[in-house]
Amino acid sequence: MNKVIVILFCYVISHFQLYSQNDTPALIFKLVKEKNVAGLLMENEWNVKNEGRFIESKTINSIKYTARKDNDTIIIKYYKGESNYIIYKPYHQESYEFFFNIMNKSNFLEIENNYNKKKFRKNDLMCVFIETYGYKSDNVIKLFNANEQQNRLEKIDKERIEFSEGVSSLILLADSLSLLNKYNESILKYNQIIDEIENTPEYFTNDIDLFNLKNEIINKISIIHEKQKEEDIQIFIKKGNELFNEGSYNKSLEIFNSVLSLERNNKIAKTKISEIENIQSILRNRRSETFSYIIIEKNRYLNLKNNLSKKLERSIDNNENGTINFACLLSFDTLGVSELNISCNDKILKDYISQLYKTLNPYPPKIKGFHISTKDDININLNWTTEKISFNFNQKSLTSNVINASNSDMYANNEKTSIEDYITDNGFGRYNFKIKKKKINNTSYNDYTLQEYSVRGPSNALYSIILPGLGSYRTSYGEKGKNRYKNIILFSAVAYGSKLLSESQYEKYQESTIQSDMDTYYENATIYNTVSQISWGIAGTIYISDIITALKIGNRNKKNSKRLRQQLRKEGEIKIITNPISIK
Repeated sequence: MNKVIVILFCYVISHFQLYSQNDTPALIFKLVKEKNVAGLLMENEWNVKNEGRFIESKTINSIKYTARKDNDTIIIKYYKGESNYIIYKPYHQESYEFFFNIMNKSNFLEIENNYNKKKFRKNDLMCVFIETYGYKSDNVIKLFNANEQQNRLEKIDKERIEFSEGVSSLILLADSLSLLNKYNESILKYNQIIDEIENTPEYFTNDIDLFNLKNEIINKISIIHEKQKEEDIQIFIKKGNELFNEGSYNKSLEIFNSVLSLERNNKIAKTKISEIENIQSILRNRRSETFSYIIIEKNRYLNLKNNLSKKLERSIDNNENGTINFACLLSFDTLGVSELNISCNDKILKDYISQLYKTLNPYPPKIKGFHISTKDDININLNWTTEKISFNFNQKSLTSNVINASNSDMYANNEKTSIEDYITDNGFGRYNFKIKKKKINNTSYNDYTLQEYSVRGPSNALYSIILPGLGSYRTSYGEKGKNRYKNIILFSAVAYGSKLLSESQYEKYQESTIQSDMDTYYENATIYNTVSQISWGIAGTIYISDIITALKIGNRNKKNSKRLRQQLRKEGEIKIITNPISIK
């Protein structure tokens, strides 16, 4: 090797006198085997900087020197016990071409000639020219021991594979620990991977995206932290609920606040904290505040109120008139003990109310499970009266007759409309209603019950026998028969008068001696007699027809009203409007 360098150096001196001042190529060849790199460079007036160790793998490293002179740069990787790796960057194109011409005319063998890359080799020494067209200052010349470099590259590839497999194995182990919920151990392994990445030169792992790999590991650690946080949250929530159920509200509140410190918008914790604060407020207030049972135990009170209302309604149903007054004071203390004071003018009702309120004893008022003090006054003033009213419905109108009523204001307008609609839907006839007027604590309620209903049937034909037309007039409720008696009287009068005239003319016929007069009288007597008979026939027809009409319409009335009459017979009375009382 030294002999080759000397020969090349002499060749340069003898054949390129034009570049006698440029001794860089010879210097570079010397640097390949030089141990005192810095000393040799400085002897040749190069500015040298020791860059320190250049780590290429776990076992391979060098000392890197950077030398500069006249804008040229030489980078030397010094390997202990091996040849140096030289990188020459000539600033001027002439310098690059000068070096290339030396190699081209030397006994080095050209082994590669590509577009911008050419390789020369002799024995173990490799010289590589890399030309960057357009940017001459970026041209590079590399000189190194090819066999040593190949061994280093193979060793680096092996270590790179071992590194990659080691990292993959660590990732698999860390992932497995994470799946087993061994989060702390998993995080240690992930951090070990990050340390490996951070302590590994990027050029050593040029086939591994260290940046993305590191971010992936960091993301996995973040996910584990989230899982740990979620598990911690669930543990805190469980513990907080246990303390809550034990009644340790202050400790439970601390635990749920810890949950919010981990996750500030945790709905469970917020809800529970609000519940605890409400309970604490109740515990503070129940010492001095008295609540309403009606409000706290609304459903139970409504059930009690409904039962009491039904009982009062039964009392109203069983009596035409009556008055009930009672006052009740119901209270509970913070121990759940009740006290009931009742005053009532009806002993049966008083006993019923006492029994009714006893059903509340097993259910003292509570808020959030805590007994509270309540006090409620219930006062009822109830009175009711029964009045009657009848309606007549015919062709002309719907009229009422107030019977046994204290005043004429019997019903509200909406109730009147409902009653009148009911009557008109069922047809002509007489309707007798019972009105039960109820008043409880100045609130009025009215019930309307149909007690009797009558319709004019076929028996009304008897009226037509007495007074022709009256029967059909009654059964048709004024639609028919109102002029029939007049027609009968008219035709009867005509018949009777014609009969008298006929007899008068016949007497004159008998008394006359003149034949012409006799003929006239006889003819007149015959005509008047005929008129009389016809008139009697018409009057009789109208008479009989009116009776038949009255019978027919009466039967129809009975048939049309059959359903309502049967219902009344079956039920006794029909409730038309019912307004149950309500305790307020």
